[in-house]
Amino acid sequence: MTDTIKPLIEEDKLRGTPETSAIQQVPAPQSGVWVLIATILGSSMAFIDGTVVNVALPVLQLDLKATVADVQWVVEAYSLFLAALNLVGGSLGDHFGRKRIFAIGVSLFAVASTLCGLAPTIVLLIIARAIQGIGMAVTVAPLTTAVMGAVNTQHAGGVSGVNNAVSRAMGLLAIAVQGLVVLAVFSSSLDSHLARLSLPSVARTVLIAQQSKLVGIALPTGLNHAAQAAIQQAIAESFVTGFRVVMLITAGLALASALSALLLIEDTSRTSDTTPS
Repeated sequence: MTDTIKPLIEEDKLRGTPETSAIQQVPAPQSGVWVLIATILGSSMAFIDGTVVNVALPVLQLDLKATVADVQWVVEAYSLFLAALNLVGGSLGDHFGRKRIFAIGVSLFAVASTLCGLAPTIVLLIIARAIQGIGMAVTVAPLTTAVMGAVNTQHAGGVSGVNNAVSRAMGLLAIAVQGLVVLAVFSSSLDSHLARLSLPSVARTVLIAQQSKLVGIALPTGLNHAAQAAIQQAIAESFVTGFRVVMLITAGLALASALSALLLIEDTSRTSDTTPS
C-alpha cells in the first residue's frame, strides 16, 4: 500500500486534494532506521577507503617491492573507477532496482577489500583496488534514493542530510579508529616477531617502548647488520598485518551493509511495475 501511495504525495499537494492530509499521516516504514544505518555503512566506506590505504603506502611499497608508479596506481585505481562509473551505477539502479544494485555493489566491495588484505603482490593489490572502485561506484549512486524511499516525503530531506553528515563524520573518525586498530595489531604482531629473534633485553625494551611510532621506530644501536635487517623486516610485516586486519574489518562492514540492503531496502524495479499510472 505504501508503495502505491508515495508517488502520489507531491501530485496531490499540487492539486490541493483533501486526500493530501491523509496521505501525509501514513507512518514511515518500521525499517526506515535500519535502511538509514545500512546506507550510512555503505557511504561511509567510500570516505574511509580513501584514507586507509594512504597511511600504509610507504610500508606496502617496501613489503611488496613496488615502484613509485605502482604505489600511485594503488591510490588512483580506486578513485578512477569510482569517478568514471558513478553515473553507470545510478543508471543500473534505475533499471534493475536500487536494492539489488546496492547489495551487489557492496558485496563486490567486500570481496575486493578481502583481496586487498590478502594480496601478495603489488599487481594483485592494484587490481583489487580497481574492483573496490567499481563496487563503490555502483553502491554510492542508489544511496540517496534508498534513504528517501524509506521514509515519508516530509522527512526525506532531513534523513538524507543525516546520512550525508554521519557518513562524512565517519570518514574523519575512521582515521582515529583505524589508527588504534592498526596500532593494537602492530604491537601484538611485533611482540611475536621480536620473541622469535635473539636480541638483547635492552634492545627489545627500546623497540617495545617505541611501538606507537609504528614504522618510524628507531633501531637500537650496537646491533649487527643481520639483526637490524631482521628487526626492519619484523616492523614492516607487523604493519602490513595491521593494514590487512583493517581491510578485513572494512569487508565485514560492507557485508553487513549488503545484508541490510537485501532485507530492508525496497526493490524499485518491482515497485515501478505495480504502481498504477
